[in-house]
Amino acid sequence: MKVPNKEEIQEIIEDLKSKLDEEPNNPVYNHDLGVAYMHLNDWDKAKERLLHSVELLKGKERLTAHYHLGTIYAEEGEFDKALQEWKKVIELDEKNVFAHYSIAKVYVQKQLIDAALMHLRKADRYNTNRSMKIIHQTLAKVLMLKGEFEEAISRWETIIKIDSEDLEAHHQLAMIHLHLNNMEEALEYCDREISLGGNDPSIFYNAGLASLSLNKVQDAIKHFEKAMRKGIDDSNIKTNLGEAYARNGQPDDALRLWKEALEEDPESVHASYNIGIVYYDNKLYERAIEEWVNTLSIKEDYLPALVSMASAYLAQKDFEKALKSIKKAKEIEPKNDIIRINLAEILLHMNKSEEALVEAQYAALVNEESPLGYLLSACAYIQLGDDEKAIVSFEQAYDKNENIFSLTAKLIDDVTKEQDISKALAELNNDKLKKLDDALKEYNKQKKAEKSSNKESKRTKKIFKSILK
Repeated sequence: MKVPNKEEIQEIIEDLKSKLDEEPNNPVYNHDLGVAYMHLNDWDKAKERLLHSVELLKGKERLTAHYHLGTIYAEEGEFDKALQEWKKVIELDEKNVFAHYSIAKVYVQKQLIDAALMHLRKADRYNTNRSMKIIHQTLAKVLMLKGEFEEAISRWETIIKIDSEDLEAHHQLAMIHLHLNNMEEALEYCDREISLGGNDPSIFYNAGLASLSLNKVQDAIKHFEKAMRKGIDDSNIKTNLGEAYARNGQPDDALRLWKEALEEDPESVHASYNIGIVYYDNKLYERAIEEWVNTLSIKEDYLPALVSMASAYLAQKDFEKALKSIKKAKEIEPKNDIIRINLAEILLHMNKSEEALVEAQYAALVNEESPLGYLLSACAYIQLGDDEKAIVSFEQAYDKNENIFSLTAKLIDDVTKEQDISKALAELNNDKLKKLDDALKEYNKQKKAEKSSNKESKRTKKIFKSILK
């Protein structure tokens, strides 16, 4: 349907005014003249004519006049008056889709989300034209505000069924799946949006986030770099691109970006923390600790920094400071099994066997699938001279992960070297615990070989460091 231009509207107005000169109380002419003035955004004249038409019309004949008056009041920012008019429409026609939709939009502005949802659901229910995208779009957005993401997903998917090339629907679905940590789905919708010609830099940023979460590091780098070329250049993208570079074996690039991010946003806790990780991974423990002190000045209860700082002090064999740092972490999250594991390890290094045993057993109770609580319990029993219970705990650790002994041979050797573990190992007569003996022998063989060749002892990766990533 062709929309009349300004000149045509003016002709219609002149014609209606001439007719009203002859029939000033004609309700149809008054109504139509009001609508014509609305096309010119002449709200005062439009209101005057529509209000007069309401006085002249009866019953349901007033419906469109009330609806248009509501629209005028909304345009003027008088939302309460707009609501009154649209509610009059609903009194005349409960199933009026546009009145319910318009009321819902005002309620959204007023942050009355439940009321908005009620009217949007009615608009959807009474709408015989199921392909009206605008209702699905608004309903989906309000559902997102409400936190009802699953239903919002369904609405956006309905829009894609109506219009398979709707870019906004693809974009919003990618955002929701990112929020819900459904990274495969998020990346799929990002890829579809790109294939449809979407060119907004946020698309590539979202694709980078999803790719990074899925450890598709090179794809993440590609997407983040493209988002930056298209105009996103804040500390967040630099922090995330730095993470991708770090995982891709480009620590210099990662460090450069994190430092830039921190210069741009001195409160960027993630950039500060990640800089410390680079230093830590390169055994620059003092510099790592200095950086994490800065991290904690930004956010004093930032757990990764507290736990990482404890690991750095532990690497320096400064057990008292390691203990102080990890205990601060425990105060913040006393039920965190990873923190309790780290605490148990530090206590073992300090020969505080009974305290270590309490922490290790708690971790095993909280996370029964992890071998670490059982393994550290075994080490505590060794320190306490209870070989029988140590053997049981070592077996439990092995049952959870057959590679646990080779992964933690250095730790076991470090915390039990003052005890005679050979007696306990000599009593082992099963394949599970023979693996422990083999792992320790292999570790000590490597240690002697490295020492004899005057090389720095190769750092054994600890699976406890998973919390740092």
